[in-house]
Amino acid sequence: MSEQAGSIQQATQTVLQTGRALEDAEFALVDAFAARDATDDLLDTQTQLGRQQLASRGLGADKRTPYTAIFPDGIKWYIAAPLEEQVARYQIFINRCSTQLPEDDTLRLNVVPQIATLLGEWQAASSSLMTRQASTTGARDELEAGISVWQKLMHDSYNTLCIQLSKAQAEQFFLREKAPKKVA
Repeated sequence: MSEQAGSIQQATQTVLQTGRALEDAEFALVDAFAARDATDDLLDTQTQLGRQQLASRGLGADKRTPYTAIFPDGIKWYIAAPLEEQVARYQIFINRCSTQLPEDDTLRLNVVPQIATLLGEWQAASSSLMTRQASTTGARDELEAGISVWQKLMHDSYNTLCIQLSKAQAEQFFLREKAPKKVA
């Protein structure tokens, strides 16, 4: 019986440790989402700044090139891109700016390099997020496996006590689940 108690204690410790590991993984996952989303916001802001700079170059600038060549589908085409198209669309923005603007253009010199840098940061944050998602899934699987082992050991322990003692005496070792109080 003491061997069984030791196994139950070990399984309980495993459940506690894997539960804490899952909580840690979930906190890291939240941080990874925040990092990716913050970088996405910065990308959007820089692109909007670039659009504003182009549109404010004169009356009707938003109706002529280079504005119309860089934003043929509007700003939302870049800043509201689905996640799987994010990199490609910002690369298109960078390429359009490079081909449509002169080399000494302030937008090309200031905004485009910032967008390129932020795009790299967004890719790194997205990669980190995928790694965190995989870690969280692994931690959740380990916890579920630990709980399954613990439940089997508790069931086996109950059965052993029922055989060695009686069912009524065995039930004294296990807490009964209390029914929730009914609200009138």
